[in-house]
Amino acid sequence: MARTKDRRPSMVQRDFSERFKAERKRLHYTQYELAKILKISQEAVASYENYRAITYADDLVAIALLFKVSVDYLLGVTRIRSQYETNVAGDKE
Repeated sequence: MARTKDRRPSMVQRDFSERFKAERKRLHYTQYELAKILKISQEAVASYENYRAITYADDLVAIALLFKVSVDYLLGVTRIRSQYETNVAGDKE
């Protein structure tokens, strides 16, 4: 579905953008460094972080593997970062 310019980002897009940026920073990558690793442009990384774009499925899987988090976490389906992380804080999925 095409997005119009005045439409607000969806919850999935907001969650993805916020978590993508947080994970990049957690691993101490610049946008430029991450772009080189993922073989995308720095502008694409900035777009992901600023609610302007969401990645294709193939890239989403690569990003999840690089950050060692689940795709569900990146998309905001769960608060648990990976399947191996225990639910110590009592967060509910």
